[in-house]
Amino acid sequence: MQISTEGTSAFSMQERLESDISTVFRESLGLVHVTLIREYRMQESEAVKLEEDLSVWFHRFCRRAGSPAPRDCRHFLLVMGCLFARGQQKFSVETGDRPFDERLARVLRRDPADVAREVSRPLKLLYHQLHTS
Repeated sequence: MQISTEGTSAFSMQERLESDISTVFRESLGLVHVTLIREYRMQESEAVKLEEDLSVWFHRFCRRAGSPAPRDCRHFLLVMGCLFARGQQKFSVETGDRPFDERLARVLRRDPADVAREVSRPLKLLYHQLHTS
């Protein structure tokens, strides 16, 4: 009698994917958190709650069919974090829950993808320097 390992390998591939997704999210969380606090002027508790929602989104995004490898989705993670933060902060300002802040108003007028590109630029330069020296 031969025992099939086909189901086991599919399960281990799924485990590996989940591990990779969690690792990429954890490694990226520092930049996401700083961006939420510094750029989008969020309170610590607001940022933590948004990061929880972002984690759910990132796991689903990376598991969908045709999605790139999790490490190739880092930029999408940061862009979506900026998009989530922008929506939340715009709502807070418009409903009067957050007082007007010119610095916040400037970032809310910007495209979230531009904000993500700007905050990640120093890391890309550092990565390039480390790997070309």
